[in-house]
Amino acid sequence: MKNQFYHILFLTLSFASCKKLVDAGAPKTLSVSSATFSDKNSATAALLGIYNSLTGFQTVNYSTLPGLSSDELVSWSSPVSRYYTNSLNSTVNDDFWGPYYNYIYQANNLIAHVQVSTGIAEADKTALIADATFLRAFFHFYLVNFFGDIPYITTPDYTINSQVVRESVMDSVYPHIVSDLLFAQAHLPEAYPGDERVRANKAVATAMLARVYLYMGKWAEAEAAATAIIDNPDYILEDLGNVFLSTSQEAIWQLSANHSFYNNAYEAFLYVLRAVPSRTGARVSLSDYLYNAFEDGDTRKTAWTGTYTPDNSIYYHYCNKYSNKEQTGSIEYSTVMRLAEQYLIRGEARAQQGKVERAMEDVDAIRARAGLDPLTAGMSQADVLQAILHERQVELFVEWGHRWLDLKRTNTIDAVMPAVCAAKGGDWKSEWQLYPIPVRQLSADPKMTQQQNPGY
Repeated sequence: MKNQFYHILFLTLSFASCKKLVDAGAPKTLSVSSATFSDKNSATAALLGIYNSLTGFQTVNYSTLPGLSSDELVSWSSPVSRYYTNSLNSTVNDDFWGPYYNYIYQANNLIAHVQVSTGIAEADKTALIADATFLRAFFHFYLVNFFGDIPYITTPDYTINSQVVRESVMDSVYPHIVSDLLFAQAHLPEAYPGDERVRANKAVATAMLARVYLYMGKWAEAEAAATAIIDNPDYILEDLGNVFLSTSQEAIWQLSANHSFYNNAYEAFLYVLRAVPSRTGARVSLSDYLYNAFEDGDTRKTAWTGTYTPDNSIYYHYCNKYSNKEQTGSIEYSTVMRLAEQYLIRGEARAQQGKVERAMEDVDAIRARAGLDPLTAGMSQADVLQAILHERQVELFVEWGHRWLDLKRTNTIDAVMPAVCAAKGGDWKSEWQLYPIPVRQLSADPKMTQQQNPGY
């Protein structure tokens, strides 16, 4: 994925972007870009263009912005980030809705063209469509968690997409996501395409299913999907220093650096502090809420965080999961999904089913890697679930918004965020747990004009 051609191709495919809710390009014909999908190689290049769109600064945004919304990160930009002050509004916020629906459009466009292509073998068609279907489900997952009820888009046809409505989270959107992931799981290859873990395979779809089932409260299904990954010998819990390497065997899905300026994960350049965070340099630091959440002796604190001290009285803590700021060699890749999450998914799913001791075994596997003692024997179900939420906080911090989404799905956000907002100088409002839909997107669809989220 190092070839810059993929980046150029992505820009070409994105020329129509998101002028409407989802800009479908040519509404009733596939002829405009059919040459792009005339054979396996060109269609694969188009698919890689979607993957490439997730790298670099975009990937950091997807971890940073929800991290600022929650109790993970502190903003040092000027002006201070609206995500940090929980003061988003519908006129200036389009960090997710427009870009994610653009990626969904590209996935749907690929699916539609590949289905009718005469130059691609049927087996290759199936694999390409499964890969794009996985990406479609992945982007919808984040949209539904950031915005609540959303349209689930499965076609590039503008005549359809310009009239979509918001669909129920649990009754419609999540079932669509599961359906797409089950299709992807059934038709993606067992092995990763290529030598790296930078594209979806069957395990990636299975791991995503485990996460989605957990969010849906389908505990048995979440346990089974997570177990399939945990039992897969291709994945192991790495030493803390190896977790985010490009060669990590804990990684289920990574994104290669794949950009001109940095050969390693962009997270190192944004998060690791070598100077006082500011508007012109690194703009975030770890909050005291997160930094102080680690137990004594937790080696994740020493391995995955750092402290910049410009003098003896000022301290800035930072995320050090990605530490290689050098521009030579591809050592670290941005990690989207990894094995540790699957242990915590299975532990939570087991605890919710009353399998408390089995749940504790999963949590203890993560704690042992961090140098911590096992959980106390005889803990109640409620105590184990609270311990799992804590482990997710200190294990998955600043990774794709886990903390923000965990606070919402576990209904603990209204207990946590008032004190966090008060420390920032404001008051918490429960409706802020959903982001506002950009007004320009609402105005583009007559059926969604009056469907803004409450509080905006």
